[in-house]
Amino acid sequence: MRLFLIFSFFFSFQCSDENWFQTKCDQKCIFQLGSLDSNNLNLFPKNCSSICADLVIDEDSNLTEKELIPTFKNVKTIFGTIIISRTNLTSLKFLAGLVSLECDEIPSDSDYKSGFIDLLTFSRFQKNFCFNPNPKNGLKLYKDFEMTEIGMLKWTNTTCSVEVEMYKTFSNFNVPNLKNFNSSDPSEHKIYIQYDYFGIISQNYVCFSLEETSSFYGAENVVMSYQNQKYCDHSSSTVLGEQFCNVSENENIKNLEENCQRIFGILKIGPGDEKFVYKLKNVTWIYGQLIIENTNLTSINFLNNLGFVISFDNYWKRSSLQILQNKNLMEIKLPNLKKVLGECNPFVITGNNGNFANF
Repeated sequence: MRLFLIFSFFFSFQCSDENWFQTKCDQKCIFQLGSLDSNNLNLFPKNCSSICADLVIDEDSNLTEKELIPTFKNVKTIFGTIIISRTNLTSLKFLAGLVSLECDEIPSDSDYKSGFIDLLTFSRFQKNFCFNPNPKNGLKLYKDFEMTEIGMLKWTNTTCSVEVEMYKTFSNFNVPNLKNFNSSDPSEHKIYIQYDYFGIISQNYVCFSLEETSSFYGAENVVMSYQNQKYCDHSSSTVLGEQFCNVSENENIKNLEENCQRIFGILKIGPGDEKFVYKLKNVTWIYGQLIIENTNLTSINFLNNLGFVISFDNYWKRSSLQILQNKNLMEIKLPNLKKVLGECNPFVITGNNGNFANF
């Protein structure tokens, strides 16, 4: 007979396996206490570049950013988890040197879809009440009312999921180099980036940089929350080494530069624009919308490198990729298209001539 236990979705915290810690860190670099506070700060392995710990910094820690910065100055890799709760911290910039956050394997998300887990599995995690049915929450921020951003500028690699409660002061993630997501979960291979708003009005929605958008939505194993959000301002002429073009509100393809690879804005192709579509041959990303409407095109075969069309600002208003009322259109070729995101129906094809057997 099999026994089942029922838990709410956010139950306590998960802990890493002690044996796993032993394989990852020297004994002197394992911080066993978990909760970091002013009383045990002197026991933290400050001289280790790689540490093993399930860190908790909360209202009882009584630690300032000024105290935390020298504590974590040498830390480049953390094996374990980081919980920040009910503090006065405005960011995690005290982890300025952190490059990698890696989590122990725990039961996959599929084990918890019904809200049940067998007793044998639970027994592995009940010690110290360190259990969470949401897999691999390596970084969790909640009830941090002064937090404005994550702000870990060197953070590049993770095998962990991220969960953030955002309040009115929280403006952006600011993790521009986070791009390598190597999930340690052998059954699901998913990493979840979850965030929820608490009392935020519309003009204060979180923004994501174009680099973050590319890394998060471009990774096959990352599952992103998709709520009201917006793009951060972008001032560079490139995005991840590719040429960036900003399309103004009333601009069409006629005025578009010929070397664009990443396009921001709403790009419209209409009557008379057919001879300019060659400009899109190198485009890989569109951060916004692409609308092809009322043209005389017979084939859409000029977007061979387009992989992503991701719209934030117009989530509830318009579809991200629209191919409309092109009466002569017989063929659509989008061989590298991987993801279209925006609105309830992000990709709309209607009013055209062909049956699109080649699409």
